[in-house]
Amino acid sequence: MNVIATFDGGAASDIYIIGGHYDSISERTSDSAPGAEDNATGAAGVIELARVFANFPKTATLIFIAFSGEEQGLVGSKAYVRGLDTQTRSRVKAVLNMDMIGYSKDDSEDVLLESSSHFKPLVDHFSAAARLVEGLRFYISFNPYGSDHMPFIDSGIPAILTIDNDWGDYPSYHRTTDTIDKVSRDMGAAVLKMNAGALGSMLGSQ
Repeated sequence: MNVIATFDGGAASDIYIIGGHYDSISERTSDSAPGAEDNATGAAGVIELARVFANFPKTATLIFIAFSGEEQGLVGSKAYVRGLDTQTRSRVKAVLNMDMIGYSKDDSEDVLLESSSHFKPLVDHFSAAARLVEGLRFYISFNPYGSDHMPFIDSGIPAILTIDNDWGDYPSYHRTTDTIDKVSRDMGAAVLKMNAGALGSMLGSQ
């Protein structure tokens, strides 16, 4: 079941969706799947951005979603997209998906911005925001796959994934050892600063 909170900007307002999955998996899923990096970091990011934008002028509708069933095949995000009517779809201007935003294998903070080349203007907002975060390096991929941004992209809705660029080297990926001691607060904070900056920029242009 997806967990959703909406800051309503009005029936005709543009919509911005901020999401990240809250389910986890491991080699012993029924027994232990702490999922600190994958994806408590992203779920916490959703909550933190909701806190940051709670008092932002309601120039648009902000929808914060903790998606379910990502590890089982993007179940929650696929269901959400299927449930959007045509009018609502047309109002969605951007979807931000956060998945694994708190791991760095070294002392540098590197983030990957992943989307479709069709949505390069959306990526440009995030790369511009990344440049303003001290110490944060960003990389861009236009070969999206595998996380909750995909159902939106596949439906023609502008969406971007922000994920730590070292996620593929994370030794506790999908394991019972994915615990909070592996998470870098500095890494997560840098990504959230970027995301807040990009979202604020888009909302400020309303």
